[in-house]
This record gives sequence, C-alpha cells and structure tokens, in this order.
Amino acid sequence: MKTLALLFVAIFVLWLPFSVASVASVGVAAWAVFSDRGYAKDILRAQDKLMAALFGWGGEHTVSAECGSRQADCKFCIYVCKLLNLIQSGHCEGAAKNEGLIR
Repeated sequence: MKTLALLFVAIFVLWLPFSVASVASVGVAAWAVFSDRGYAKDILRAQDKLMAALFGWGGEHTVSAECGSRQADCKFCIYVCKLLNLIQSGHCEGAAKNEGLIR
C-alpha cells in the first residue's frame, strides 16, 4: 500500500508537471522564434538541451554545440552543421566555442 502511495506521489509531483511543461513549451518555443523576450528564448534553449539529452549527450550543451565539437567523428553532426550553416554561417562551431566545448 505504501509503495502504491509513493507511486502516485511520484506521478503527480514529478511526472505530470514536467509532462505538462513539455507540452506547453511547444507553443512558447514557436513564440520565441518571433520574439525578443528572454523568457521565451530560455524555453527554446531548454528544449534544445533536452533534445541533446535525448540524443544521448549530457544535456548540458545545445545540439548545435555538441555537433560543432563532434564533426570529426559523427556523420549526423556533419549533416546537422551543414543544415544550420545554411541558416547562419559557422553556427555549430560558434555554439561549441560559446559553450566551452572547443577553443
């Protein structure tokens, strides 16, 4: 009985709020693209780091920075950086430098 109670606490205290926040962040991220507000950009950065964690990296850095530091040994990273370089020249390398992954 006590284990079941702890399970419900874990679901409602931890899992449910994080799940709702993840869903809500989709709209905020779309707003961040067109907004200069710091809050919206922070949400977008958090989603970027979450995606990096889902790819198996630590989640401490953005996907761009991780790819910028791993281009020598990661084909996925090469393609991501090529795509992002079409939008902003040197994006991945710059992100990796800004986040301290390369010098």
